[in-house]
Amino acid sequence: GCFAKRLSEKLLQNSCLNVKTLPSFENADFAIFDKNVVEDVKKLYDFAKKYATDRNPNKCFLTICGKVGVGKTHLTQCMLNEYIKREKFVQFINAFELNETFLKYYTSPIDEKQNVIETILTCDVLVIDDLGVENIFKNVTIENLYMLISMRQNANRITIITTNLQPDEINEKYDERIFSRICDKQNCYLFNFAGSDLRLKKR
Repeated sequence: GCFAKRLSEKLLQNSCLNVKTLPSFENADFAIFDKNVVEDVKKLYDFAKKYATDRNPNKCFLTICGKVGVGKTHLTQCMLNEYIKREKFVQFINAFELNETFLKYYTSPIDEKQNVIETILTCDVLVIDDLGVENIFKNVTIENLYMLISMRQNANRITIITTNLQPDEINEKYDERIFSRICDKQNCYLFNFAGSDLRLKKR
């Protein structure tokens, strides 16, 4: 438990997140959301909290679609907070970093490959933030993303994805196999985070 927590802290630091300042479900402020979406947002937060505290959720993928700045990342960080409290080994990675990891994996010598992707394959909970903003590297991005999500699914490890893309755009940008894992309701919980860009409202 302690080891998982320390490792999670170290990995989150690499993504410029501090365990001590992660937002929590308890402090969620719904006043910042548009009135017409606030009920939907509350339902999504309720679901996310249940999912994060469920010892064995039915589906190991949770995909949250929505425009830039609606609050997807904040929600996943509340979930991370919950997982860390429960001594889960977590990692948060944005799509750019993930793509760089895949590139490094692709170009590494055979005996070093495993080290490059070890934590993203084996952590209990992986958050991939902003999927869709990265470039598609030929023979690298799609192939390795598919390998990662397949292996995590086979091991029944939780993967939470946020994206500015809608499901049909995910299908177009990646391929049918990835789409069916992360958008098909048989494999995943799929949510659309409604609302306008909160980063603009705060100004």
